Amino acid sequence: MKLALTCRSIILILPDVTLENPLDRSLFQYLCVKSKKMLRYPQYKDINKLIDLGRQDDAVQTYIKYITNETSHVSIKFNQALHTLRLIERFPDCRLIKFYNSLFSSRKEKIAVSLATLKIYISEAIELTRDNTPQIYLNPPAIFENFIMLKTGGKEGLVDMETISSGEYQKIGLLSSIIYHLKNIDSIQEGIYGKANKYERVLLMLDEIELYFHPDFQRTLVNELLKKIALVKFEQIKAINILFITHSPFVLSDIPKDNVLFIEDGEQKHPMSENTFGANIHTLLQHGFFLKGVLIGEFAKDKINELFDVLNQQVDLNMIPDLERRILMVSEPFLRSQLLKSFHERTSTKNIDTLLKRIDHLENIINDRDK
Repeated sequence: MKLALTCRSIILILPDVTLENPLDRSLFQYLCVKSKKMLRYPQYKDINKLIDLGRQDDAVQTYIKYITNETSHVSIKFNQALHTLRLIERFPDCRLIKFYNSLFSSRKEKIAVSLATLKIYISEAIELTRDNTPQIYLNPPAIFENFIMLKTGGKEGLVDMETISSGEYQKIGLLSSIIYHLKNIDSIQEGIYGKANKYERVLLMLDEIELYFHPDFQRTLVNELLKKIALVKFEQIKAINILFITHSPFVLSDIPKDNVLFIEDGEQKHPMSENTFGANIHTLLQHGFFLKGVLIGEFAKDKINELFDVLNQQVDLNMIPDLERRILMVSEPFLRSQLLKSFHERTSTKNIDTLLKRIDHLENIINDRDK
C-alpha cells in the first residue's frame, strides 16, 4: 500500500518523466523505495494515519506537500535522485546528465573523474535550471557505487582510498564522520509538519581518540578536527563542546590545563604543577599519566640494571662477550655515559697492566741477547 502511494506521488511530482532509459528507471525506482522508507520517520505520522484510514488521495497530496519541502538530512539522497530526474526531463543533453549516463552504462567498470571536473558539470547544470538548486542535490545519486582515489606525494600519483594504512583510513573516517553527523544535526528544521528537535549546542564525546593512530597522527588530530569544524557554515548550531578521553600526551599537549581532568583509579588527581598546553611530551607522560620511575621499557630497564651489576662486580670484563657493544646499544645519553665510564675505568687499568708486563717481557729478551 505504501509503495503504491509513493509511486503515485512520484509520478505526480514528475508528470513528464518518460523512463525511457535505464538511468531514468533506476532513479525512479530508487525514489519509490527511498520515500517508502522515509514514511517510517515520525514527521510523516500524519500521512500514515491517512493511509490507515483509507484516505489515499489525501495521503498522496499530503505526502507531496511534505516531501517537496523536506530539506533535512533525511531527504538528501531522495532529493539527489529527484533533482537528477528533473534535470533529465529539462536538459537531457547537459554534460552532467551525459556523464551520469556514461557512469550508468559502465557500472561494471570504474570511471574516474576529478572533483574539480564534477564541480564544473554541476555548476553548469545549476546555471541551466536557474532555480538555485543546492549543489549537493546534483551530486551523484545513490544508485551509483562510489570509490575515492587520493593524491599522493610519491610516484604512485593516485591510490585507492581502500588501500591506505588502517591508521590513515581511521583518521579520515573519524573526521568525516564527525562533520557528517554535525551537518545532519544542523539540518533539522522546523518544517510544515511541526516542530522537530532542533539543536543549538552539541557535545562531542570521543573515547580513546588515539587508537590505531601513528604518533604524528595523534599530534595533528586536534588541530585538523578544529580546522574542519571551522570550515562548516552551520545554520543552527551555535556552540560545540568536545570531550576527549585519552592516554596520548600528543592530544594532551593541545589542551590547556584548566580544561583537563586527570583521573586515576576512578578518582580525580592533580599530578601536574606545570601547564599542559604546549608541554613536552616526556613531561606529560611522566606527570600527566601517572608513570612512576624512568620513562623506558621495562625489559630495557632490567637489562641496563644488569649491565651496572656486572660492572660493579669483581670479574674479568674481558671474559664477558660483547659487553661494550651491549653498553653502546643504550640510547639514553646519561645512562650510556655512566656505563661507558665504568667500563673504560675497569678495562683501561687492566690494559695498562698488560702493557707493562709485555714491556718487561721484551726487555728481558733484549737483555738476554746482549749477554
